[in-house]
Amino acid sequence: RGASGASPACCVEFESFEVMRTACCHAASHASVVSLEIPTMSPERTPSAARLARIPRCCRGLLLTVSVTGSLLLAGGCSKEVEAGASGTEPVRAERERPKLAPSQPRSMSAAAVRLRDAIDTGRLVDALELLPGVRDTLGVEGTLLTARVRALEGRHVDSGALIEEARKAAPNDPRVYATAAELHGAAGRFETAWREVRLGEEVCGDDAPEIVRARGVIWICREGGAREGVELLEDAFASDASLPFLARPMGQGYLLLAKSALAEGQARLALTYVERSLEHDPVDIDARRLAADVRAGLGDFHGAIGLLEKLFVDGEPVQSELALMHKRSGMAALIGSDRQSALFAFREARRLGLTDAELGTGAQVLADEADELIQLGIEAFQARKLESAVIKFELALKYDPDHLEARNHLGVALYQLDQLEPAIEAWREVVRTAWDEDIELPDPVHINLATALLRSGDEAGARDILQAYLVHAPEGPWSAPTRERLAQLTEDKR
Repeated sequence: RGASGASPACCVEFESFEVMRTACCHAASHASVVSLEIPTMSPERTPSAARLARIPRCCRGLLLTVSVTGSLLLAGGCSKEVEAGASGTEPVRAERERPKLAPSQPRSMSAAAVRLRDAIDTGRLVDALELLPGVRDTLGVEGTLLTARVRALEGRHVDSGALIEEARKAAPNDPRVYATAAELHGAAGRFETAWREVRLGEEVCGDDAPEIVRARGVIWICREGGAREGVELLEDAFASDASLPFLARPMGQGYLLLAKSALAEGQARLALTYVERSLEHDPVDIDARRLAADVRAGLGDFHGAIGLLEKLFVDGEPVQSELALMHKRSGMAALIGSDRQSALFAFREARRLGLTDAELGTGAQVLADEADELIQLGIEAFQARKLESAVIKFELALKYDPDHLEARNHLGVALYQLDQLEPAIEAWREVVRTAWDEDIELPDPVHINLATALLRSGDEAGARDILQAYLVHAPEGPWSAPTRERLAQLTEDKR
C-alpha cells in the first residue's frame, strides 16, 4: 500500500466473472471443513443488477459467502484476514487519530434527495425510480451520477457507464464522479478498473477527498480479506462527514464481515462488538440482525437473541423455525440451570411456534411431566371439592400439553359441577371430536356427559345429535347400550 492508498499491484484482481475457485474454511467450535466453489457464470447467472448498483451484502462479487453447519455464516470464506488472525484478535482501531480530510462536495439535503440516495443505497429500485424524476434535474452533476446508479440497479450497465462519462465531462474535478465509477466497478468485482478510477480521482481531486476515501473503503470490502482495511478507510470518511451518502451500508457490511470472521475464530464477544457496530450503521440489515441473535445466544443471552428474532418475525421475515429453535435452546439452558419455570415457558413457546414433540425432544417430556403433575393436583382439589382450584390446575395442564384428553375431560367435569355449562360443553366437544377422529376408545362415556350438558343448556336437538352420532361411530361400542337408553329416555320425556 502506497501513500495514496491501496495499490492494485499488491492484491489479486479479476476483470472477469469467469472464475473457478475452491476454498476451505474451518469454523472454530465446528469441526467441519466446507468446500466452496464458484462455477463459471453463464449469462443467466451473472451478478444481479441490484448487486452492481449498491454495496454488496457480505461482499457479493468475487467474495465467497458460505453457510456452515450450526447456522454460522462466513462471508469472505476463510479470508486471508482470518488466516492471519487479524480480524479476531485485535479490534479495529477506533481510537487512532483520523486523518484530516478535505470537505465533501456540497449536496442537496432536500427530503426527496435524501430519500433517493437511501433508496439507491439499499437497492430499493421501485422507490428509486419513483423518486428520481422529481429531483434529477435539480441536483446537477449529482443527479446524473444518481441516475447512473439507478441504471445499474436496473441492469442497464451501458447506460450507467455513459452517464458517468457525461458527468465526467461536465465536472472533471468532482471526486463524486470517480468515486461512483470505482464503487460500481468494485461491487461488480472489476477491481483493476475500480482502482484505476480511484487513482484518477486522487490525481485530479487529491487523495483526501472523502468520496475517494469512501470508494477505496468500498473496494477493499468487496475484496476477499479486505474488510479490516475497508472499515478503517470508511471510518476515516465517516469521521470527516458522518452524513456522507452511500457510507452507512458499506460500513454496516464491513463490520458484519469482521463480526463473522471474529466468530469463526471463536472470538464471540468481539463478534458481538462488531455486529452491534454494523447495526448502528445499518439497523435494518437482515443478515446482521440474525447474526446478532446467534452471537447473543452463543454468549448465553437468550433473552436478547429471542428479542432480535421476534422483531424480525414481526417484520415479516421467515424466521419462525429459527425462533422456535432459539426458544428450545433457551429452555435447555434454563433446565440445566435449574430454572424449571423458565424452561417450561421456553418449551411452550417452541411448541407454539411449530416444533413437534420429536423436535422438542427432552422439552416435550418436561412439558408432559409438568402436565401430569398438574392433573394430579387438580384431581386432589376436585376430590376436596375445591372446584375453582381444580379448574385452574386442569387449564394450566392443558397449556403444557394441549392434546391431553384426560386433562380436558376432567376440566369439563369440574366446570359442569360449577354450572359453567358452555365451557364444559366446549371441553367435552373437543374430547369427543379428538377421540373419534383418532379412533381412541375413551374410558368414560364423555359423549353422554356432553349430551347431558347440552340438554341442561336447553339444546335438546344437540343432545340427541351427539348420542346418535356415537351410535353411528361405534354401534357396538362399550357405551352403545347406555347411549340407546339415553336416547329412548329423551324420546319418552318428549312425549
